[in-house]
Amino acid sequence: MNIQLGNWELLTKIFPKKCLNQEAVSWLDTYKGPLSVACSGGPDSLILLLLTKLYWPQNDCILLYYNHQLRQQADLEEVYLKQLAEVLKISFVAGHREKNNIHSETALREVRYYFFEKNLRLHNSQALLLGQHEDDRVETVLMRLFRGSNLDGIVAPRAVHPLKTYTKLRPLLTLKKADLQAACEHCGIHYFVDHTNFEDMCIRNRLRKYILPQLDVVFNGTNWRKGFNRTCANLIEQRQFLMHYTENCLKNFDPTRKIFDRAVFLKKSTWEQNLLLRQWLQVQCGIDLSYERLENVRNALKCFEKAKIVLNPTHFLVLQKNTVFIEKIAAQKDVTFFLKWKKGSIFFPQNAQLLMQHKSGNLELYKKIISGAYKDSEMVVLDGEVVNEFYVRNWEYGDRYRPIGFPNEKKVKHLFVTRKIKLALRKQLPVITDVAGNILWIPGLPPGEYAKVKPSTKLFVFLVYKKK
Repeated sequence: MNIQLGNWELLTKIFPKKCLNQEAVSWLDTYKGPLSVACSGGPDSLILLLLTKLYWPQNDCILLYYNHQLRQQADLEEVYLKQLAEVLKISFVAGHREKNNIHSETALREVRYYFFEKNLRLHNSQALLLGQHEDDRVETVLMRLFRGSNLDGIVAPRAVHPLKTYTKLRPLLTLKKADLQAACEHCGIHYFVDHTNFEDMCIRNRLRKYILPQLDVVFNGTNWRKGFNRTCANLIEQRQFLMHYTENCLKNFDPTRKIFDRAVFLKKSTWEQNLLLRQWLQVQCGIDLSYERLENVRNALKCFEKAKIVLNPTHFLVLQKNTVFIEKIAAQKDVTFFLKWKKGSIFFPQNAQLLMQHKSGNLELYKKIISGAYKDSEMVVLDGEVVNEFYVRNWEYGDRYRPIGFPNEKKVKHLFVTRKIKLALRKQLPVITDVAGNILWIPGLPPGEYAKVKPSTKLFVFLVYKKK
């Protein structure tokens, strides 16, 4: 395959160092180790790779390419980038996702970063360079604003983002996507276009396609991006002040301690709780939880006396009556869980969520429930006067219960077969029971006869199971 780099050395004139993010540049100027560049073959990551080679030639460079195997041209990109690495005389490492049914944006990101982090360790590199640019920052901030986020989320993506074992660096945050593409065309640099970026399949694409062009119309050609970037810079400064202030408040907290006191934690403000948890989890097991997951952990600390919460495939958060600690998950295929549940939401590692809601009973709502308006794969309604305390655990071989409308008990295994629920999914589904162990519901199966609603039911308990 013919490698087309054209006059790529001209990139230093088009994008001099002073045009790049200066925080990232300063970090890279003083770093002596290997630089790992995540490159997909698009104009942004390709220019990042070439600028890295031009501005920091004294550092070893590693091109990391992850093939999700979802696009036809991905294999062609891989071959091209491998040959490009040979021309530039740098290392090349490709990763490949196993072909399965996991296509969610979050799941794909997780396997991609697992590949990056593994190779950072193998090459003794503490620097991961990412090609996010100004447009990416706008899209990310807007998505997080509308989804709900904290200050950490709003200031992302950051130009320099230190983690436990490496630092993410984004030198191109000051540059526009259109300028990067124009530079490739001006210099005669061949790049690939990911056509899935133009499809309406995810929120980021829809923002890019429909919202950002309208902002240019709304602001009538004025440079709204300049104001947007200034706001981001102000928020970063405010975050730094809050971090400094809170670190002084928490100076007696040692994140290397294996156990901390729940009562002391719960007395702190929400901001302090988030910072404490984030620091502690990063130090203990290298986990950087999203805002949503962090909020879930905080709620669990408030609601559950005892529980085991899966943080990631390798670690549990263990809640005891007075203390909290991290426990490694044994090397096994299936993760077990068991917890007492009175209120709130429970998050599972397979991007699933279990919610509880209460509603006052009335005849109209009762008729809607028994008419089959709610799918038992997603929701069940139980009698809150019969059961008000729940336990959540894995399915176990030998489990049986009496589903609504059945005269006798049935084996859960046989019901799974009837509903065509695959074995791998069975082991992920939560089994909700009462204190005595009576099965009340398993998502995908009918609810139990034991706590079914009646016309006289005064309190309905809605259990909702969502998969993202």
